[in-house]
Amino acid sequence: MKTMQKPNTNDPYLEIQESIVSKLGEIISSLMSLIKPFITQAEKGGEINPTVIPIPYEPEQGFYTRKQAAKFMSCSPSTIRNRMKSGKLKYYSWGRRVFFKKEDLIASAIPSTDLS
Repeated sequence: MKTMQKPNTNDPYLEIQESIVSKLGEIISSLMSLIKPFITQAEKGGEINPTVIPIPYEPEQGFYTRKQAAKFMSCSPSTIRNRMKSGKLKYYSWGRRVFFKKEDLIASAIPSTDLS
């Protein structure tokens, strides 16, 4: 007769699984809070308009693409490109792709006090 082994609590895979389950729980909670108004509206018999609630975008890796940066800054991608070329906006490139950090976008939006 085989005896059941107790799970190893120091197992790194177990820690990763617990982390994934925790993250999935957070994602589900976030999604539920976003769709709750739609469910409420549907229960009242009203028409559902999915454009009512804007979904905030926060890149998971902390980097924005040019298009995402333009949306974040409420400007056009060409404005982002112009600020890059003039040196007013710090950027990171990987091959032909360009990325921006949120703090760099915010810093570029603050007027400079440099009078030179």
